[in-house]
Amino acid sequence: MKAVECLIKVERGRGMLVDDALQKAAHGHADAAVNLKWWGMSDPHVNPVTHSTIESRIRAQNFCAGGDLYAGSLTEITYTGSGSRNTPAAAVDWWMHSARDRAIILSKGLYSEGIWAEWGSALDRSDFGSATYVVDFGTCGSGGG
Repeated sequence: MKAVECLIKVERGRGMLVDDALQKAAHGHADAAVNLKWWGMSDPHVNPVTHSTIESRIRAQNFCAGGDLYAGSLTEITYTGSGSRNTPAAAVDWWMHSARDRAIILSKGLYSEGIWAEWGSALDRSDFGSATYVVDFGTCGSGGG
């Protein structure tokens, strides 16, 4: 997870605050994705069993509890890869070549992140040599989580 954090910092040109609530939300989503394997068949950001969304997962972890949560400031990027594409560098490379994910990583309006990496695939295939990554982002108050 530290490698993903460092690689995102390189792309952004600055670091972010690592937030426990965001990390717990990312951890839960990555774990569910590896166990349920729905990515590639439906929206990777909506759990097909619990119907949790980016916002509901992050709010359930009390991100910005009692603070000012900026509208639209909760977002997420996801990746699963196998073989030589299961690395943190492969995940960040893929995100930087996705217009949506690149815009999230480079957003100056996001200040906090939570990162989780889970062994196994989120796709309906063998887990051998696969890894799944989830990064949740948010902004609370004047830039803290």
